[in-house]
Amino acid sequence: MSIRNFIFTSVVIGLFATVLSASVGFPSHTWVSGANGNDSNPGTRALPFATFQAAVNGTAAGGIVSVADPGDFGPINITQAITIDGGGVGGNLTFTSEVGIYVNAGASDTVILRHLTINGLGVGGDGIYFNAGKVLWSKIATSTRSRALASWSSPMGHKMSS
Repeated sequence: MSIRNFIFTSVVIGLFATVLSASVGFPSHTWVSGANGNDSNPGTRALPFATFQAAVNGTAAGGIVSVADPGDFGPINITQAITIDGGGVGGNLTFTSEVGIYVNAGASDTVILRHLTINGLGVGGDGIYFNAGKVLWSKIATSTRSRALASWSSPMGHKMSS
């Protein structure tokens, strides 16, 4: 095989591998459902996840997790840029541990939280614990024994609106 053929073959294989890896990545928009969600599902509108954590884990960085219908979607550990939107349905998150939503994303990652109700049932600690990343939250209702929003790092880098 000549060097020219070798280079051409290497380039074609490299392009094919790049296209293949991009096509098997995570979707940019997933769904959760309290009615028919299952964490073994692919997270589509027709076959949604049952928990926010499974949806966040199954969504591409910078993607969106939407609520299809009412439910309790559990606590979340967020490590990437993502939007979680309860939409007109509203997303409920009940927790009894120390943190309902733990944000430990990259320094330039933006985490958007909208239309969520975070309930610690009188025993859960912080509703949202911000460790790293940028957080924008809007229309969040919290009921916790501790704080609605806590931060380990300073400045917090978040914006709040109601």
